[in-house]
Amino acid sequence: MPTMSFIGCGKLGRSLGHLFHRNAVFSPRQILTRHAASGAEAARFIGAGQAITDPEDVMPADVFMLAVPDAALADVAARLSRSHVLDERTTVFHCSGAQSSALLAPCAEQGAHIASVHPLLSFADPAQVVRDFHCHCSIEGEPGAVAMLSLAFSRIGANVITIPTESKLRYHAAAVIASNYLVTLTEQALQVIESAGLTRDQGRELLLPLMHQTLGNLDHMEPSQALTGPVARGDWALVEAQQNTLDEIDPRLGCFYMMLAKATAKLAGKKHPFRDD
Repeated sequence: MPTMSFIGCGKLGRSLGHLFHRNAVFSPRQILTRHAASGAEAARFIGAGQAITDPEDVMPADVFMLAVPDAALADVAARLSRSHVLDERTTVFHCSGAQSSALLAPCAEQGAHIASVHPLLSFADPAQVVRDFHCHCSIEGEPGAVAMLSLAFSRIGANVITIPTESKLRYHAAAVIASNYLVTLTEQALQVIESAGLTRDQGRELLLPLMHQTLGNLDHMEPSQALTGPVARGDWALVEAQQNTLDEIDPRLGCFYMMLAKATAKLAGKKHPFRDD
């Protein structure tokens, strides 16, 4: 069984490490972390692997997963490339959503095959993640690494989609809009509900089923087909009235509403009467 070592091993790293070990995809070898306690905790969760804290103790492995924050990736890749444990039999990958495999160029210069794999999943609770792991993953990089890692991730329950290396940042921006900004949009809606005299719990009771239904519609409809409401009808008087009442709460909220209304009008193919500044 191929060996895998981890450089950094937070919630994502230990979740994937556990799954690779449990499904006999890779044999965990070393777990390099800055603090002994976190390395030992990661080894316990994964179920295998030797925790180390000194980069000088890193030994060769078939695969290295760089599970560190984006800001540290370039430095970690450079350090790994100087450690004399890489050659043409080694694969090195990271799991950043925004950064591409190009950050691993120093490792490629030592002969290693490089890639990035990004699971589109929240790893806030590793125990829950590994209980029933199913997700989509994007992958890009050197063909040999992409082929090998695509098979490895599919064996733990992932659906792997190859994307162009040069598109990584735009891909991640799309994920941020779809996930993080959906949360922000929900918070804005709840604030408006509160201003109408309802509680946040009542707001969730009212709005979340509507949001779930809308997402369900998007499972089988194009966004333009799933549109309903005043913009889709071209009811500009209502749009303006709603902006005005939101301005009374906070002008920034009214501006946010109108910005979305204009974008929605474009999606609906409607010409709106508002200024585009």
